[in-house]
Amino acid sequence: DSGKIFLISGATAAVTVTLPAIDTGPFKFEIVHLSDVDLTVASAAADTLITFNDLTADSVAFSTSSEKIGGVVEVYCNGTVIAALARIASSYQNVTIATA
Repeated sequence: DSGKIFLISGATAAVTVTLPAIDTGPFKFEIVHLSDVDLTVASAAADTLITFNDLTADSVAFSTSSEKIGGVVEVYCNGTVIAALARIASSYQNVTIATA
């Protein structure tokens, strides 16, 4: 699925996208959030996801009420590390980063 753009649209309940294992890389894709539900992008293994200001995250999420639609998560993996970088649609949109 490397190179694809995944559209999350028409969802009526929270969506969790679990990323492939790091050692299956390299890969790159985007997840575009087009529904008004929580979207969580989670690493396959705990504490392995690199994201904004966190080298050992578990997930990134669009989960703040009225700030979900239009967010994008860009995923990059070289087979050694994996990054999930949120691209927001507005400066008012928040991203939640979780670390166990």
